[in-house]
Amino acid sequence: MHTSEFLKLLKANAEVLLPRVFKGQSVTCFGADGFGKHGRSHYPLQFQIADVSVSDPFEENELLFMDVTMKLDGYSASAHGHVFTDTNLKISINNLLAQWYIKPSVWSWGSLDQQTEDSFTVRFTG
Repeated sequence: MHTSEFLKLLKANAEVLLPRVFKGQSVTCFGADGFGKHGRSHYPLQFQIADVSVSDPFEENELLFMDVTMKLDGYSASAHGHVFTDTNLKISINNLLAQWYIKPSVWSWGSLDQQTEDSFTVRFTG
């Protein structure tokens, strides 16, 4: 069990670090690997991450989780299909994290219902 002070500090640190990692960076995606269950584009699309928002950390089974939502400039789920689960987007995220010496194993996709018209959500685990 973590104290509320620790969770506040964790969120404050994440709100500083994660926008530095992601905001203003470009990512490439098709929408679920180009031919997957959520996407519909056969050509790579490139978007700039316009905004990064961090949820309050929460605990489940003695693990800490934090959801991070990234808004993509010019992205529309209805026009392009969801980029959620796109392998190319995953590679882009992993490369951005690696530049800050953050292991890619710390994140996974959020749930499909967390994806919005202009953004996608990932979950960081610690």
